[in-house]
Amino acid sequence: MNDKGQASLLSLVLIALFVLISLHSVSKRIDRSKELKEKQRLLLCTKAINGKLKTFIKSIELGNKYLKIIKISEYASYLIPQLGITAKLTTKNAIKAIKLLQTKELYSYLNFMRIRLSQGCKFNYSALTTPYQLSALNFKRNKWEQVVQKGKSWTIVTRNASYIIKNRVIMKERRVFSKMKRVKPWQRYLSPPQS
Repeated sequence: MNDKGQASLLSLVLIALFVLISLHSVSKRIDRSKELKEKQRLLLCTKAINGKLKTFIKSIELGNKYLKIIKISEYASYLIPQLGITAKLTTKNAIKAIKLLQTKELYSYLNFMRIRLSQGCKFNYSALTTPYQLSALNFKRNKWEQVVQKGKSWTIVTRNASYIIKNRVIMKERRVFSKMKRVKPWQRYLSPPQS
């Protein structure tokens, strides 16, 4: 009887140990699937932001190119006496239209970032400032009426609890380079880094 009690106690301990190991394994898998879901959401946020950023930069730079061509043609039109007045009015309207389109593109970009922020994408403040210099609610412009860039490169950092993705935009090449790294445990609850 005593041997039977020890055997049943041993089998109960082994069953309890097996159940605990199984529960631990299931818990780890659930945690891993949650982490993968967070990572996927972060990657989708980053992809959407990078796509919008590329189209934003492309449209602003195209407008800058047209503005320079129009300004050069305006200066060249002064060489032909009769053409000067007509060209001045036409180029003035063309410049106004391109500047308006660039401003519309700015508001579209900022609204997109606001929507992404409300959907739970976490990024640093530089994403809301654009890679171009701003004055009040519009762009700063140079002598050719072109939008002025902040610098040669620009960085956006998106993050969640486990990962950080650093997107570096090279303005001359209009390319975005992304680098993802895992957050160390002691960095998980810090605020997003500012660049």
